[in-house]
Amino acid sequence: MSKQKKRSKAFLHYLRGAHQSLFKTPSTMKSFILAAFIGSLIHLVPLLLLSNSIAPALALPALVQSDTATRPACDYNERGPLIHLRREAAVKDFTRLYLIERNPKKAFDKWIPGSSSLTFTVTSRIHSRYTQQNPNVPPENQGRDAAIKYITELQSTPGMTYWNISTFAGNGDQGAFGLFHFRRLVPGTETDFAIMDLLRFTGTCFTDHWDAKNQIFGNETNPLAYF
Repeated sequence: MSKQKKRSKAFLHYLRGAHQSLFKTPSTMKSFILAAFIGSLIHLVPLLLLSNSIAPALALPALVQSDTATRPACDYNERGPLIHLRREAAVKDFTRLYLIERNPKKAFDKWIPGSSSLTFTVTSRIHSRYTQQNPNVPPENQGRDAAIKYITELQSTPGMTYWNISTFAGNGDQGAFGLFHFRRLVPGTETDFAIMDLLRFTGTCFTDHWDAKNQIFGNETNPLAYF
């Protein structure tokens, strides 16, 4: 007999025994036992379902998210006493997707969902709910779509590597921010940089971006330079 059949048989035996015992019990105790019996069913039935072949059909579609359609993991309106933990998790996951998995589209879809239909204006500073503060980005290249395109092309550079990665999230005078600091190297070239990206939170989503970078020459006066 399979384990699943044994488990189902034991469960039915439990139900039968409990039913018989209930009618042999004085009426003053029946209400209490019935309540306890119903409470036990609440815990046992889900366990039985999860142990049988029906579980994948019922449970997994609600729990597993397809990689082909990444849903936003952030909330522009999120508040609460534990929001700092969510923000720390957000910047770590965004950095992992961006630098380790090298999937900027997925990183943006989760943490900078925005909307591609909005138009940028200098006064409102709105474009896909993501504003670039990088001085080299022209107004027509504002927004998440332009950023995804640029990062995707940059990461196609042969041999580009990232390491010395660290992240941080906290509050400042102008809001809450996430930061990640890392080293980027393209072997055989002079493009070896220490880079810091700063992202402003709205809720648990990112809405503004700044960056700063220093080229690493290898002969810096300070042996502790950058990292």
